[in-house]
Amino acid sequence: MEIKEEHRNWLEANIGNYETAKNGFIRNLELSELQMYEHIYRLYLDPNFLLSVWCGACKYEMIMRLYKWYEQQPKSLPIENNFYSNIDVSKLKDISDRVELKETPEGIEVTLKPEPKKRGRKPKK
Repeated sequence: MEIKEEHRNWLEANIGNYETAKNGFIRNLELSELQMYEHIYRLYLDPNFLLSVWCGACKYEMIMRLYKWYEQQPKSLPIENNFYSNIDVSKLKDISDRVELKETPEGIEVTLKPEPKKRGRKPKK
């Protein structure tokens, strides 16, 4: 079963709990956080899982198993939804003046104009 986006975001937002668990301890978690961890654990790993909120070792094992499973999940969406994921947005402004777009019957054709040659330093005499 593929993980839902809301659960992925929640686990990513609370990854600090996993980081502390990797160091061997669990901080005091709010009941709502524990309930969400338990919900996600039941949904994806074991529907019969019961968490004892007073058991530190139980909370530790649940978080460790859940995040180890989470790390094995694919991080990206399917390719149809992730078409522009490999584009570095910071470089778009740099190349916007060098891009030519042509509409063809097959789709839009993108070509790059050649970059002007840099003059460089003047040679020493």
